[in-house]
Amino acid sequence: MSLFCCGQEKRKLERPEMSNALKKAKIAEDGIIPDASFNLSAYAKQYAGKSKVERLIFIAEKCPSLQRDAFRMAVEEAKKGSDVELYMRATTSAQKLLGNEMEEYLLFDTKWAETIKRQV
Repeated sequence: MSLFCCGQEKRKLERPEMSNALKKAKIAEDGIIPDASFNLSAYAKQYAGKSKVERLIFIAEKCPSLQRDAFRMAVEEAKKGSDVELYMRATTSAQKLLGNEMEEYLLFDTKWAETIKRQV
């Protein structure tokens, strides 16, 4: 979709594209139920870095059945890089959606963040 403002064309940002299997998913009251053929690991292997983390967070937010695995993969990928804000977004989203049921590895690692900030 294009918008025109002050003589310049602007485009709306859209959420990441979903795989065909996820597009076939059913919408339920509490989120999306992925098609049985959807393989989260195989899907995630197609991406790296920020793109991978953002796509995994999106899936975790929309697919309750994949939340834990998607958040785990997002946090692991974020910690491979040096984007502390992206890592914080992944852990914050996990905490918001999983609450008290969140595993320890999804908690924000302050020591890691401080180390990365000193290196950058």
